[in-house]
Amino acid sequence: MNKVMIYLLFLLAGLSAATSLSAQSAASSSFDEPVRRNGYVGFSIGPSVPLGDLADMDPDPKMGVQLNLGHFGYLFSRNLGVASSLMLGWLPMTYNWDDDDDWWDDDDDDWWDDDDDDWDEGWSYASLMVGPLVSFPLSSKVEWDLRPMVGATVVSTPEMFGDDQGFGLACGMGSALRFHLNRTLSLMLTADYLYSEPSFDEGDLKIETLSFGIGLAFRLK
Repeated sequence: MNKVMIYLLFLLAGLSAATSLSAQSAASSSFDEPVRRNGYVGFSIGPSVPLGDLADMDPDPKMGVQLNLGHFGYLFSRNLGVASSLMLGWLPMTYNWDDDDDWWDDDDDDWWDDDDDDWDEGWSYASLMVGPLVSFPLSSKVEWDLRPMVGATVVSTPEMFGDDQGFGLACGMGSALRFHLNRTLSLMLTADYLYSEPSFDEGDLKIETLSFGIGLAFRLK
């Protein structure tokens, strides 16, 4: 419940900031844009929530962080276009060695300190995604985007799992609200779901994350 409240407060704070900035921009330099901009490129950063196997393996799942680089969208018509995104994320993990885990098994435990049963480590992941862009203009200065995407993901395990790397296909769904501050700049509020089953030396692992972000987008002609 506390984490849900954090997410809601984060989104409400971003929405409040976007409304304030949009109002200030309109007051200081009002712009009428009869022709809608077709594209944008931007970035966002915010909390990432582990789901699936990553959440099940941690007795106390924690929020991480996700940086979305290269948010790109271009419309070919009023509502349809193409989108892409590069996602970089890190998820902290506390693993309790007293718990049995069938997924990971390593006979070589010389690097493990027997005096410490709990390790604070982290999973890192990168995903390159592409897909259609569905955009709805809510007003002349606000647009809502939906981005169903597919791509590839690489995931690095914590040191406790031997610094292994897994590769796999990925799919996801993204959503964004873009508040146009002027003719060239927009404030973005984003939400992204990522699903992948990368293959490691020890087998496949189900990776799921839900992330929220705030960022900026540069509008293209």
